[in-house]
Amino acid sequence: MSEKPKIIQPDPENIHTFLKEKNHWVVWRLIERKDKWTKPPFDAKTGASAKVNDAATWSDFNTAWKAYQAGTYDGIGFMLTEDLGIIGFDFDHCIENEEISPEVKGFTNQLKTYTEKSPSGTGIRAFAFGTLPEGRRKAGPFEVYAGGRYLTVTGALIPGTREIEHRKREITAVYRVIFNKPDDIVSGDKQDRSNYNPPADTQTLLEKAFDSKCGSEIRNLYHGDWESVTGCPSQSEADIKLCKHLSFWLDRDPGRIDQAFRSSGLYREKWNRKTGNSTYGQLTIQKAISQTSTTYQEFTAVRSDNNTGEGGTKKDKDQTNKEKAEQWINQLNKKHAVVMIRGGLYILNEEIDPVYNRPEITFSKVGDFKNRYANKIIINPRNQRDVQGGNYWFNHKDRRSYDGVIFSPDRNMENYYNLWSGFCIKPRQGDWGLMYQHIKDIVCGGNEEYFKFFLAWFARILQAPGGQRPGNAIVLLGKKGTGKGTVIDQFRHILGSHYMSVSRREQITGRFNSHLKNLILLFCDEGSWGGDKESEGALKRLITEPTNPIELKGKDVMQVDSHLNLVMAGNEPWLVPATKDERRYFVLELSDQYLNQYPDKNERDEKIFKPLWQQMNSGGREAMFYDLLHLDISGVNLNSAPRTQALLNQIEQSMKPFERWWYERLLLGENSNDGDWKRELPVQDLMANYNAFVDQLRAKGYRHTDLDFGRELRKLCEGIETYRPGSSGPRPRWYKLPSLNECRDQYQKLINININWNEEI
Repeated sequence: MSEKPKIIQPDPENIHTFLKEKNHWVVWRLIERKDKWTKPPFDAKTGASAKVNDAATWSDFNTAWKAYQAGTYDGIGFMLTEDLGIIGFDFDHCIENEEISPEVKGFTNQLKTYTEKSPSGTGIRAFAFGTLPEGRRKAGPFEVYAGGRYLTVTGALIPGTREIEHRKREITAVYRVIFNKPDDIVSGDKQDRSNYNPPADTQTLLEKAFDSKCGSEIRNLYHGDWESVTGCPSQSEADIKLCKHLSFWLDRDPGRIDQAFRSSGLYREKWNRKTGNSTYGQLTIQKAISQTSTTYQEFTAVRSDNNTGEGGTKKDKDQTNKEKAEQWINQLNKKHAVVMIRGGLYILNEEIDPVYNRPEITFSKVGDFKNRYANKIIINPRNQRDVQGGNYWFNHKDRRSYDGVIFSPDRNMENYYNLWSGFCIKPRQGDWGLMYQHIKDIVCGGNEEYFKFFLAWFARILQAPGGQRPGNAIVLLGKKGTGKGTVIDQFRHILGSHYMSVSRREQITGRFNSHLKNLILLFCDEGSWGGDKESEGALKRLITEPTNPIELKGKDVMQVDSHLNLVMAGNEPWLVPATKDERRYFVLELSDQYLNQYPDKNERDEKIFKPLWQQMNSGGREAMFYDLLHLDISGVNLNSAPRTQALLNQIEQSMKPFERWWYERLLLGENSNDGDWKRELPVQDLMANYNAFVDQLRAKGYRHTDLDFGRELRKLCEGIETYRPGSSGPRPRWYKLPSLNECRDQYQKLINININWNEEI
């Protein structure tokens, strides 16, 4: 078996909306057959073979993309059908050293439509609206189809070819060159050029060319007197110069150029000589076309429009207006859609967020949208009347419309806009050992239990982004320079627009929170939530609630399913509010190993983080993605995070005065003013000890009555007895407490964390 070829990863952002909106998608896998790698298509829904004549084996784009991202397939493809009115060109083996062959470059320059590299990176795919002439569909490495075929799609665009254009005439011209080769007409021997007299319309244009500003040069070249022409040290330079003139006058039509050249004095046997899969003549023509910036026809059309306001016959103008109107609908459909939100009608906009520099979905009121395009006038092809661009699109039958908006990574709903756009990179086996060790040794401090939970927590996000969340967040404590954000930033590259890093509290708890609507992972970096009672509830809801109410400025609140997972990081001692029975946080304190080993930041970056980032940027990120996707997490209870010493520190910081007082009594091993742990003592003495502690904290509002004091104490210490010694007199109330060790054991079980009671405080 030969080595599996390297292929280009598809880029969903660049794939044309017209294609993505059609349910014509399949996935494919590289399979070696008879020493040749093939790309058979498969049904993304079932995994069975896809068939060009069975639409039931095709799917929508999101389904195909999700199947591809699962790692089972090597790419995605699009099934062509004649009813779409789109032509697909497939030019194989035409890119070498990142250079497109002159012949194919001529084709693409003439088509000027959506063009991308093939999966191998050595071929070209192009899509254009139009029709194909009758005849063959394959000639050597070149193929062209209107239906009954699937083409692989990568989104690896050739610069300047993002739009699928209407190119009926250009399609015919390119087809004529591909399937009516000169070697189909002549054998290659020198022929009498009188056999190739051009038709009358070409003769007329040649006469105009001879009378033009460059007429003398064109006439000399056409008659074969190339030695008298400046800049022609050999006949080959003369060939290309004449072809460039012909390209200008004959509207870049390869067939007419070839016919005119064959009638010229420069035509000779070399014109038909094979060079690879093309002839010298074909290569020369395509090179000339690629260097032709404008044509006589384009020049006269512009001059006619500018001078007389006339651009041809009424039929031509009507057709032009129709094409422009269709282009306008296609253009707006790429970035706008009409959606219903809680009974209201809005315009959904696919944009780039200027703040976060990432794809973003915004919503506009219908009136605002129409005003946005009020200065764009479209001629309605039905009645030839002027219409404002926004109104024309909004009232058009082919506008993009949805019944609502959902955020659902694991399923689509018919005619609902899904905010889930998939992962940004493809998983691939490889080496991410440096990051692996960083997580294990620095983030998790070498603790195997913590390490397994940490990996499983992130693996679940990638394996089931739309699945049930564990209801807890990861909290990373550590000094600057320990690499807290280094790990989390890898998921920015994997999740793309479904990841966000924020540093301000109001970005999470603020009223307007539309930026949270499609997040899978939210990283709150260098933020501190300790002591913020107002935000504590919002934080809890963010971690645990199944839905997320999204409030847009000036618009209705929109409910979406919440698939948000939260990671917080900082170097403040009190980072999150944690109760004594806290279950919402998995808190880790990063090791200072790097700081101790390399105190100088520049040296630390050079020795530790630079090699780590180089590995992650060279396939390590894809390898981490792959391993986490395939990690068996069935043995990890993600709903129960390990109870760490770092969590205990957060609990200590979050304690109310009474809890802190009792906790410190247990740590000190004393509950009286004389420094002993007394099993029996007056209630008033113990209360006095507490009140002195509260006064020291300047929290007098937390003083308790006898009843409140006893109630709070019994929450923390079971087995307390109350009695009154003696049989006469005032008989004050006394407490009988469990032993110090018993009280410590009770408290330790209450918070479920091992406590070093011998630690100095």
